[in-house]
Amino acid sequence: MKYILVDYESVGTKGLEKLDQIENTDELVILYSKNMPYVSIDLLNAVHELGTGIFKKVLYTGENSLSNVLCMLVGQKMEAFAGSFLEVVVISEIENYDILKERIESSTAGPRKAKTGYKRYKTIQEMISDKDNRLPGECEQAEEQTIQ
Repeated sequence: MKYILVDYESVGTKGLEKLDQIENTDELVILYSKNMPYVSIDLLNAVHELGTGIFKKVLYTGENSLSNVLCMLVGQKMEAFAGSFLEVVVISEIENYDILKERIESSTAGPRKAKTGYKRYKTIQEMISDKDNRLPGECEQAEEQTIQ
């Protein structure tokens, strides 16, 4: 399962093309704020058909407010997935999110935190076409299942 967080202000509708091709086990969160107040009806329908997607309006204003909420959501999900592997994918043009990679992957898993991998793509289509989109932890998890 991928936990896909989309910075809608950064990528817009173009960044969500091929949304219908993500796995039905993936969880999709599309973050937006008053800076991007409208969403196309086609996108709403696509997310509804996916069944595991939600829109989350960031009510805070100010510099990096959307980024801060995204980081908070990742932290909450890491705790919810304690004892297992969590694959975090950020869809954004903004490279600042890559700071998360170091922070996430340097934290050790424990009873209150999931082992977590991170990747950032500019679009959903780029994520889908990435032939090597499995994260290191996911590869280890697949190897463990094979051994057992």
